[in-house]
Amino acid sequence: MFRFLPILILVFALTACTEGSYERHESYFYPQRPDGQLLYADQTMDTTLIYSLDSWQATKEGDWFSITPESFEVKPGVSIFNKMTFTTTPNTTGKGRTGLVTIHAYHTISQSLYQTPWLNITYPFAQYTEGEDHTFATRKATFRLSLLSSATASQLRFTTYAENASLTSDAEWVTPEKTIFLAPNSYEVKLTIQPNKSKDARSAQLTLTSAGISTPITVEQAGDPEAK
Repeated sequence: MFRFLPILILVFALTACTEGSYERHESYFYPQRPDGQLLYADQTMDTTLIYSLDSWQATKEGDWFSITPESFEVKPGVSIFNKMTFTTTPNTTGKGRTGLVTIHAYHTISQSLYQTPWLNITYPFAQYTEGEDHTFATRKATFRLSLLSSATASQLRFTTYAENASLTSDAEWVTPEKTIFLAPNSYEVKLTIQPNKSKDARSAQLTLTSAGISTPITVEQAGDPEAK
């Protein structure tokens, strides 16, 4: 009699699984950003998608942004992508902002949110410096363009999120000449450079301004090694 007991237990277990209902629960941000979602200083809106098989409510940490919607009801048996909008003001604080959005459903998921104090310049590439406390709030970004003495042209690439952005130069030997539209809000600006005929290196500063926020770009040009 006892030799059949394990078989009876297995049959009972299989019957219980078959007769019971199978529940699936899943929630995640899309696209998934392990390092968090980044907004730039002049950016006042961004979005993400939330996929969930369950109804959810959202909470946030950070008083510099708002979220819409704050909750969503998912009907049983339905899976849905729902868009969440982040709204903020231009970051004129001079420091990085940090926040957190948490979705409370069957599972709890979170995503970090950051807003830089600098504008979105993609060329020249940013060089980052960590503050003493190694937090995003004290992180700095500098932009530097290095040229040969014989250079006659170069370019910048950037994205702005406000109207009437401007780019200025404080030196006559480097001037913005032509703006090329790359994509929505994204531009390439051709620079005209005067060759440096002096043996001494020189530098100039370009300033990109958008939504009242200015980010400097340093242009360095080497001296002519053959100059007297």
